[in-house]
Amino acid sequence: MSKKSVFVCVSISLLILSACSFTETPSKESKQENDTQSTTKELATDLDGYLKERPGKYAGAKYDETKVKADLDKLPNNISVKDAQRAIIDLLAEDYQPVLKEIDNFNTTLHIDVADPENQTTDIPNEKQKPVNAYILLDASGSMAGKVGGRTKMDLAKAAVNRFSSSLPKGVNVSLRVYGNKGSNADKDKDVSCRSIEEVYPLIPYDSQKFGQSLNQFNPTGWTPIGLALEQAKKDLEEKGTDTENIVYVVSDGIETCGGDPVQAAKEMNQSGAKAIVNIIGFDVDNAGQQALKKVAAAGGGEYSTVQSEKDLREYFDKKNRDMYWKWKSWGTKASLSLHSQRLSRKGESEKLLFSVSSGFGKIMQTEEENMKMAIEYLKEKGKISENSRLDLGQILLKRYLALADYKNKKWSEIDQEIDRNFAELDKSAEQKEKEMKGRYGK
Repeated sequence: MSKKSVFVCVSISLLILSACSFTETPSKESKQENDTQSTTKELATDLDGYLKERPGKYAGAKYDETKVKADLDKLPNNISVKDAQRAIIDLLAEDYQPVLKEIDNFNTTLHIDVADPENQTTDIPNEKQKPVNAYILLDASGSMAGKVGGRTKMDLAKAAVNRFSSSLPKGVNVSLRVYGNKGSNADKDKDVSCRSIEEVYPLIPYDSQKFGQSLNQFNPTGWTPIGLALEQAKKDLEEKGTDTENIVYVVSDGIETCGGDPVQAAKEMNQSGAKAIVNIIGFDVDNAGQQALKKVAAAGGGEYSTVQSEKDLREYFDKKNRDMYWKWKSWGTKASLSLHSQRLSRKGESEKLLFSVSSGFGKIMQTEEENMKMAIEYLKEKGKISENSRLDLGQILLKRYLALADYKNKKWSEIDQEIDRNFAELDKSAEQKEKEMKGRYGK
């Protein structure tokens, strides 16, 4: 082979190796360009993009104007609008995600937080209410056969008790038990009479026919075991559970005559798990008897009332209804005022969350806009961008700001309308309940 042929073969081999080397090992500049293209993110152009954008290097508490300007100084002169926008976003985009969670989870609920006049629990629709139990203990001792205004005290008491029970609101349970209804008021029958406590109407809602029948099951005959009647009522109450509201009405024309301790029994009933309130209605009771019965009522956390006639006895129970009427009227007013107050409070909270420049979404928006405006002006001042580029960047920033402002206004409107809907529903519910309950008490 000639030298010329050898030279040609070697030259061809070098060219092939050179070509392979160029293909497999790109230049440093080419590698950097490819890396930049692979890591360059798309710039957000709509609301969803703005809100989900990764927070900038100097977002929030990390903001430092001196450091921002130092990073902007590193940008080349005559940088394109797109590259300038990307640099500003990378440095100054704010983090909207935490406040978006607050907005999405904003509490628009209202509730009626005024105590129910009947069971003193918070009256929230669909919330389970405590059952209300009314226990009537009626004296059936022989002295109740005495007459007032031409009729026996027992007949008058039965009529008043029946009228009162029939007026109780729907859902309230009533129990009627009598004491001293067996034997007689003679000494020979004292033991039998002092142990006679009978529930003639079980603890259920009022039923006119059944309650009337229960009133015909007894007559006044024996002694007066008030203490034992209270003790047995306490036992029954505790067996039915403590998650109830219990009110006891004792109708008697005299004091304890069986050696019991009604004061202690009333105290224990009031302080037991049943927490019953013991009210005493003294019917045609002398002064000494009144003083004794007052102590019973005081020990039971209730009140003592004296009635001397049919009119007084009727008035006592009627007054309970009138009192409940006005309590429900007051409840309706307080419930409405409370709802109005909650409504205004919720609206104030939503405005602060979305519009306040000192906290929430409004602050983040304002901070981001001010910082980005500063960056645009600084780039122009340093000759990094032209006047036309400055205007273009201003338009891009304005579009971003308007999209965020529109979102803010729409979310506020949605929350505001939901608060108003909840208010209207609950206010109407409270008004209807007030009307219903007042109607049940004869007004």
